[in-house]
Amino acid sequence: MKYNSYPIMNIVHDAGKIYLQGKYNREELHYLVDYLISLGSDVQVLQPSELKKNYLTKLKQIMKKY
Repeated sequence: MKYNSYPIMNIVHDAGKIYLQGKYNREELHYLVDYLISLGSDVQVLQPSELKKNYLTKLKQIMKKY
């Protein structure tokens, strides 16, 4: 699978898993959430808690449509 890049972040392959590591600007939080959702169902947000909370909120909004 080919991943699009995200500014100031790196894609790291470690022990058969793929991690997105780096920083994000708070002003771009919603863009980052949409980016992570576009990667599919195997995404797991580990930290920070603000990103995790916004990611789960967006998923719940999507689920309400069904």
